[in-house]
Amino acid sequence: MRAKASAAWWFTKPFLCKCDARLMRPWGFSGAVFLFHYTIVTDQSRGWGSPISTRGRAGGNPLETSLQSAVHVTFIRKLAHLFPFLAFVVLAGCATVPTQAPDEVSRLAAGIMALNPSVDPEEAQRAAQISITYPWQLRREYGVTDPPLIHNMKVNAGTRPRGLCWQWADDMQARLAQENFQTLRLHRAIANADSRILIDHSTVIIAAVGDDMFDGMVLDPWRYGGTLFWAPTREDAKYTWVPRQKVFAMRRARLNGQAYSPPRDPSTEPLPAGF
Repeated sequence: MRAKASAAWWFTKPFLCKCDARLMRPWGFSGAVFLFHYTIVTDQSRGWGSPISTRGRAGGNPLETSLQSAVHVTFIRKLAHLFPFLAFVVLAGCATVPTQAPDEVSRLAAGIMALNPSVDPEEAQRAAQISITYPWQLRREYGVTDPPLIHNMKVNAGTRPRGLCWQWADDMQARLAQENFQTLRLHRAIANADSRILIDHSTVIIAAVGDDMFDGMVLDPWRYGGTLFWAPTREDAKYTWVPRQKVFAMRRARLNGQAYSPPRDPSTEPLPAGF
């Protein structure tokens, strides 16, 4: 049963949040509906999920009763196999979005300045202002009206233009790069790229020039659909971040048939052109 549940999760995982819209655009949310219909409704129409009929009651054929009981158990098991998918959608819809404090920009600016004494306070203030307010603009442009995972499904179904995690990160990085900071540097990171179950996630990290991303600040607008999550990289309790170039090197090795540890890279963020 565990193997079947795992197979069901791997089939539904792309509908929820896989990031390559070019591959998933023909499926999206309709694919998830198809999975439910095929697993439950279609099997019922073939008799494999039908409830026990009156023909199997007292006075009926004992063999038929036994077979129909087994069929009923099969139907219940199919429902159980779909439970992880259905629960995931429900929980995604119930996620609580934290409210931003009135002094959120100044708090973030102070956090960026605290990364390293070399950080210019004016640059920290500018970076914080953009990081807090620009995701609101992206939210409008992306047409975000749902929690992130549901919005991902809409992007992959072609009903929303953008809004996958790496697209948020791309647009945030591009906007911050326009400021041409002299004391701050932008990094990219990916989490869960080597997981068979967890969903991979991309973000921008800002750090002082000369410091690596692990001494920086995570700027994640996707997590709450446009309400910025920010925290020092090492204090992000939800994700363990890996430099994007390391994940891409893992993917390139896999594509070339070379050994790499870990040997599997299910990350969905596309490789840059010419990588």
